[in-house]
Amino acid sequence: MARPVVGKSYLFVICKSCSKHFRVVDDPVFEGKQVEIKGPQTLKCRGCGAVAEYQTAEMQIASIEKRKKTR
Repeated sequence: MARPVVGKSYLFVICKSCSKHFRVVDDPVFEGKQVEIKGPQTLKCRGCGAVAEYQTAEMQIASIEKRKKTR
């Protein structure tokens, strides 16, 4: 799995088990390009390993931002 690139947007869902965000696909979503996901998808969380079915309404596009360092 490739690491997400800062400044790019990706299609995410929120895990129904651990509530962490994870990418639906590894490729970034480009502005103006239609995202085509047909029907519900069965996905596995990359954090906790839980498998669940996600409706397209549960998927969201989010941009990756650089984390601020905390002291």
